[in-house]
Amino acid sequence: MSEEKRVLVTGAAGYIGSGVCRKLLSEGFSVIGMDSLMYGATGLLPLLVMPRFEFVRLDIRDHSQFQQQLDRIRPFAVVHLAAIVGDPACKKMPEAARQTNLDATKALFGVALENKTSRFIFASTCSNYGLSDSMALLSEDNALNPLSLYAETKVEAERWLIDNSATLETYILRFGTAHGLSARMRFDLTVNEFAQAIAMGSPFDVYDSETWRPYCHVNDFSDLICHICADKKIRAGVNVFNVGSDEENYRKIDLINTIAQATSRTARFTDIGRGADRRNYRVSFAKVAAELRFKPRYGVAYSARQISEALGLDLFPFHGGRYANV
Repeated sequence: MSEEKRVLVTGAAGYIGSGVCRKLLSEGFSVIGMDSLMYGATGLLPLLVMPRFEFVRLDIRDHSQFQQQLDRIRPFAVVHLAAIVGDPACKKMPEAARQTNLDATKALFGVALENKTSRFIFASTCSNYGLSDSMALLSEDNALNPLSLYAETKVEAERWLIDNSATLETYILRFGTAHGLSARMRFDLTVNEFAQAIAMGSPFDVYDSETWRPYCHVNDFSDLICHICADKKIRAGVNVFNVGSDEENYRKIDLINTIAQATSRTARFTDIGRGADRRNYRVSFAKVAAELRFKPRYGVAYSARQISEALGLDLFPFHGGRYANV
């Protein structure tokens, strides 16, 4: 296994991580997946039968253990996806959120630096923009306005990486809200939740239907991360990118209409009005398109059709919170 092609992926069994590992393997990388299996091992099952994949069960908060592993692995690149993800999960586990999203990120970066890792890719979020007074598209240079513990930990981690990444090629990727089918499926994400309800003909409530967010498919995240790992161009220091496309900024009401139209179904929803989540922002993805030539291939309509088909085939037996982070 050549060091140049060896990539460590934390959060490998997760909603995004399982797809990232699969994409890297398909492009010829050797992948070491690391995960605590907080949400089970379903996302790993398609990977364990693939050549050039190794799994290490490890809680990223265990500094001594991941230091031993990185000393052994010595990866060319680290793709750091492990986190307590989302506002509800962070609110439920605030101490674990700070330890995982912030403290462990600092420690992992330090060990990667010691091991002369060439690239460090950190998964952040467009939720960092929080609430915007303007409907203009927000670029990477706009001020951050985190409104939740989840976003606060990501903003703090970003700022620390910016201050400490002078000698390591670092990518901070602010993901739009994820959607789409995954080996470790989630139905607690907006697009997936709406698509499930509409496909099953179930009534659902909608809060803040006029608020804006950007959305991006999990496959597109995987494609971009693989591209960064394979890119021969060196971009020294910290590189911050919003990840998504301008066309995939939606209000919630637009999402509902898009999903219903894509699946030829009727959405049975009640507009509740204002909720507790005040986030409202539209995001520009011009930089990632220009500098990394990134153009997402899968939109909300694609996810809606795929989820509807999967549910029609009864591929997701529902058992409580199995397909959610909380």
